[in-house]
Amino acid sequence: MKRGLSSLDPNPSARAIYSIRQEKVRDALRRNGVDAGILYADISTGADIAYLTHATLYWSYGAVLIVVDGPTVLLPGLSPRTEEWFSANGVFDRIVSSTDIAGAVRDLAVEFEVKSLGLIDSGHFPAALREQLCAVPGLVVEDEGPIVREQRQIPDIDSLKSFVDAARLGAHAIATASDAVARGETENAGAEAEYSMRMGGAWDASAIVEPSSEGGGLLSLRCQVRDGWYAAARHLGDVRWKDRGVRLLDVMRHSARKGGTHEAAERLIREELDLIPFPGVAVVAVTIEFAADIEPRYRMDEMGSFREGQLIHMEVDAWSKDGASLIAVGDVFRVGASEGTLISSL
Repeated sequence: MKRGLSSLDPNPSARAIYSIRQEKVRDALRRNGVDAGILYADISTGADIAYLTHATLYWSYGAVLIVVDGPTVLLPGLSPRTEEWFSANGVFDRIVSSTDIAGAVRDLAVEFEVKSLGLIDSGHFPAALREQLCAVPGLVVEDEGPIVREQRQIPDIDSLKSFVDAARLGAHAIATASDAVARGETENAGAEAEYSMRMGGAWDASAIVEPSSEGGGLLSLRCQVRDGWYAAARHLGDVRWKDRGVRLLDVMRHSARKGGTHEAAERLIREELDLIPFPGVAVVAVTIEFAADIEPRYRMDEMGSFREGQLIHMEVDAWSKDGASLIAVGDVFRVGASEGTLISSL
């Protein structure tokens, strides 16, 4: 399930969170001297729009126009019959359904006297749409950079609580799966872990435990609570592998420091793998991503060095020559001044 498909909390304070986020974007646009900003989304790049409005364009494409001294307008490339659903599950002032986004922007620019438009995270815009927006008469189009993504990736207080709640459910699920493996019920461990997260209040959850060629099982899980995501991986049921996993998690924690980079963290993780005896490993995959981008994913190295307060998911997976899973170790860390902190411990 993609975030935003769940119903919006009817509590007025929940809606206010999204309004506050939109105002922060307005402030940034105002400082940059533009009259409005626009975000584009499709099936793989909808996290910013979900963060600002709770709406998810998961089956189509669309945009959100934020007028500095005007409304927030959702522009779904869908039939008007979807507007009732969007209105019930999103926070914005107006909906204009249209397959012609540039045409809708042209009309709104006239209505609200918008003379300059900032493309937010412009790399997500299709080239054709960029050209169409640049061709709108009387409209100056500029690149605004990833101002929403940067805001989203250092969670505010409300978002951080969502991530921490998801991590705590995930930590309990890890313990639940570990108990099942210890009982010799590896085949049920994933189902029990997922059940524990869902019964604990997860909006969405998944847990898979694969039997390991070295004994025990390899757990991979995902958990969503509101707009917070948690992901983790563990080797369960073998003390030797548990100790190795602890060493890898410690390296990840030390890598999650202010000023660190995707490349530096991956290098340290791979160096530690070379020092730990993992017999039979042939293929290694290192995943490093913002926890805010677990669904959907973005490459971490797009954002440069780590900033204090960011939440980073790091994971190592490895397989033997014949494709058997050997390693699954990962968690989410909060970037600190000198080292990170496991989010489940916050």
